[in-house]
Amino acid sequence: MHNDNEKSSDNIMMRAQSYLDDYINFLERLNFRSVRLIEKCTEINLSYKDIYDNAHGHDEVEEIFKNRLDKFEIYKYSISEKNWANDNIIYLDGNIIYSRKKSIPVIIKLTISQSGKILSHCEYINEPFFEEKPKTIIQRLFARG
Repeated sequence: MHNDNEKSSDNIMMRAQSYLDDYINFLERLNFRSVRLIEKCTEINLSYKDIYDNAHGHDEVEEIFKNRLDKFEIYKYSISEKNWANDNIIYLDGNIIYSRKKSIPVIIKLTISQSGKILSHCEYINEPFFEEKPKTIIQRLFARG
C-alpha cells in the first residue's frame, strides 16, 4: 500500500512521462520550425541554464535555440539514457551534436512541475571535453551574439 507521498510521486511521474517524451523528441529533432514546440511540454516560466546562458520563459529559451541553430550546420541532442533522481528531477545523459562529425557529451538535469511539464533545463558538459578541446570551440558553441 502506498502512502500519500508515494502516490503524489507516482502521479507526477505518470503525468510527466508524456511531456518528457515530447521534450526529448523536441531536443533530438531540433530545427528552426520546431523551436516553438517547446511550449507544448514546458511551463511558461521555463528556466534554462548552461555554461554561457541563463534564460527564463519560452521566448528567451527559444531565442537560445534559434541562435545555436543559426551558428552551426546542425544543433540537436542525442539522448542515450534517462534516470529519475526523485519524483520531480530527472537526468538525461547524451550528446549535443553540432556538426555532422562533432558532438559534446552532456548531462541535462530537468525539473518537473506538479503538472508534469518541464520547469527547468540545466546542462552540464562532461569534464573530459574541457581537457581535450580548445576553450574557443566551447565559447563558440555556447556564446550568444
